[in-house]
Amino acid sequence: LPGPQAARAPELLVRATDPGRWTLEASGRGVARIGASVFDANGRTVWVQERLGRTLRLDALDAQGRPLANGVYLVRVTAYDAAGAPVHVALRRWAVLR
Repeated sequence: LPGPQAARAPELLVRATDPGRWTLEASGRGVARIGASVFDANGRTVWVQERLGRTLRLDALDAQGRPLANGVYLVRVTAYDAAGAPVHVALRRWAVLR
């Protein structure tokens, strides 16, 4: 069993804050930046964003600010350490229905 000094592994939490909006949160030791990429059913990238910190908001908009079409999207969320190395990657499905 790990002792009290054991490092907590990074975790990613995805919350639906209201229809068409998710909040992505990375927790754990060493997380300095978070990023997300959204792909449509054909594998095309429709949105990419990274930012310093542990929280990123994901709206149902593409990279040009247009509403995403109804459908199922794949979201890849990555937490990075201060050196820019990925420390955790998660995949989630996101259904957009209007």
